[in-house]
Amino acid sequence: MPSSKPPPATSSAVEWQKVHGKSKQIPCNYQATKHIRLENRFEALANVEPHQQLTKCNFCQYIAKDSEDLELHVVTSCKSVGERTPYKNAPQNQQREEARTKQRPQLSQHKKENSMPIRPGFKSYAKASTNVKSISVVTDSMCRSIRSNYANNLIDSNVEKIHFNKFPGAHARQIKHYSKWSIENGEADSIAIVAGTNYLNYDKDPSVEQISKCVLDIARQAKQMGVKNIFICGLIRRKQKSLDNIIRDINLAIQLVSNDEGFTYIPNDNITRSLLHGDGLHLSPEGTEKLLENILTHTCITF
Repeated sequence: MPSSKPPPATSSAVEWQKVHGKSKQIPCNYQATKHIRLENRFEALANVEPHQQLTKCNFCQYIAKDSEDLELHVVTSCKSVGERTPYKNAPQNQQREEARTKQRPQLSQHKKENSMPIRPGFKSYAKASTNVKSISVVTDSMCRSIRSNYANNLIDSNVEKIHFNKFPGAHARQIKHYSKWSIENGEADSIAIVAGTNYLNYDKDPSVEQISKCVLDIARQAKQMGVKNIFICGLIRRKQKSLDNIIRDINLAIQLVSNDEGFTYIPNDNITRSLLHGDGLHLSPEGTEKLLENILTHTCITF
């Protein structure tokens, strides 16, 4: 009885045909594509490993062992290499491309000029559409109740936008460090500084020169980083009347240096003690509105 085991890889197709005959069904592991003739199957199976899938060239009758063999054949030894036409150069395909191009909507010259590519990132849409002036406010908890969206509703957002970067509890040196990040990532044209009041909480004997210098250092750093317009808010009076003199002296020192170095000083003398919160430090809703009005009046041209 003839053996039903598949031939080894080194045996020839002729020996396999002598043993089993041409009408013998090939084992399932050696089945090739159905449309290939039986004679071509035996020729292909001579050097094929078990469980290997056969593929046929679409341009000729060559049977490849695997996808790499088929790719090498199509590129190098296929008979129809010189006869094949690239897809785009074929006449029928050129007609299809022309029909598709006619169906596509054509942009007008005006739309092409305004369709600028938008880079993902901070304020990229505003920069791509129009030149919107950007204003950054670096502040401690004095502006804690001010929302940037609310402030932008009071000005023309197509011309300028304002953003409040809040750092509650931070003193002027910390805000100087934080404002550097805000300027680098926000790319602001103008910056408003609300800082210095927390030194009155930490220092038992606050120094006018030290506090004013720390506040002015924030403005000097922003100027070195290329910010065009720099605004410095004056310190707001406290509930303790004993601090009135030192707050007045600090504001006077900041105002004098601002005039010499090209900064704009924003006075807050219109915020009285009646506009303070119950803690005597922060602002009531009416006081917050007054502070926001002072900032927008000096920093925004559309307020």
